[in-house]
Amino acid sequence: MEKDQATFRDEVVALAGLLGVPVGSASVLELAQRIGEKVREADAESDRRKRAIDRLEEAKGRQRSFIERLAIHNEQKHRMIAFFGVTSLAAVADKLSDVARRGELCGQAEDTEREILEAMRTRDLVAAEAALDAADRSALEAELIELKARFEDQDTRCHELFAACSAARDQVEAIGGDATVAAIEECRRTTLLEIEDGAMRYLQLRAGIAATEHALASYRERHRSSMMMRASAAFRTISRGAYTGLAAQPSKDGETLIALSAAGGSKAADELSKGTRALPRASGCTI
Repeated sequence: MEKDQATFRDEVVALAGLLGVPVGSASVLELAQRIGEKVREADAESDRRKRAIDRLEEAKGRQRSFIERLAIHNEQKHRMIAFFGVTSLAAVADKLSDVARRGELCGQAEDTEREILEAMRTRDLVAAEAALDAADRSALEAELIELKARFEDQDTRCHELFAACSAARDQVEAIGGDATVAAIEECRRTTLLEIEDGAMRYLQLRAGIAATEHALASYRERHRSSMMMRASAAFRTISRGAYTGLAAQPSKDGETLIALSAAGGSKAADELSKGTRALPRASGCTI
């Protein structure tokens, strides 16, 4: 062991020299801890460098994409400037606005022409103009006044019919409301009965589980007492009196074996050393 310690110390000092860790009056364990910290720092720096390289490659990829799109945009820009015969994109935008406005005006003209033809019941605008020229203006004005009066009467009648329809719809909905309330009440009662039935089944299952767990615990307690006493005596002998015996403590996953110290107190399995954990196994129990 002394030879191994000396070899370990020499290797730690050599590693400290390679890594630039000052030795000074530090102990071997302190040097080892510093070397570990140095290694972890190097790993972290390596990870940061790798992430930085990845980000750089992503940025280069985005830059290449931007350059390609810029070339496409410049090509489209030159084509549009040449097509409209202007010198800037602002002038191109004005031309495009004029084109859009022209389309809107053409659409409005077509809609107006169609309305005129439908109103005049002619095949084209020439026939519509001829019909208007031959029409009697005074007779048309009198007909317009009559139609306006009839329109006001029909509009009033329409509002009255709409109000009556709304009132009738409200009455129908009020009649159907009682049936809806009854259906909801029936659904509520059915749901409450299902909840009550499910709660009773749950309580029965929980009671059965509790009874089964209690029976299993009683069975283990009756059949393990003699074995626990023999294991405790063997463990006390093997540990040379350092521990007075063993005990079982319930846990969420079952039971955990506890070593009882002669100096008082107890220790769980994860608190014992590797060699001490092997002693109960030799005495017939397992930690």
